[in-house]
Amino acid sequence: MAGAPWPGGPHYTEWVGAERWRGWVLYKLKSADWYIDRLEEVGERLGFDRHVGVEMALDGALAALVGAFDAAVGAVIRAAELFEEQHAKD
Repeated sequence: MAGAPWPGGPHYTEWVGAERWRGWVLYKLKSADWYIDRLEEVGERLGFDRHVGVEMALDGALAALVGAFDAAVGAVIRAAELFEEQHAKD
């Protein structure tokens, strides 16, 4: 194992310096970065063959990046809805 400590804190909004939609997108991007750091650690020790640690790090990074994309799409949709709601009031 890489021996990297599992992060316990701070609260994710403090870690990324944002809340709500923006905070969640930034959290997912930083999470992907953390997994990529683990991938680099494992890769330096074992190479990038299909070792469990390599696969786990790739899986975690890709899942976090997909989550960031999904959250960003949700934020864009919500922004469009808010615009339409405001436009209807005006």
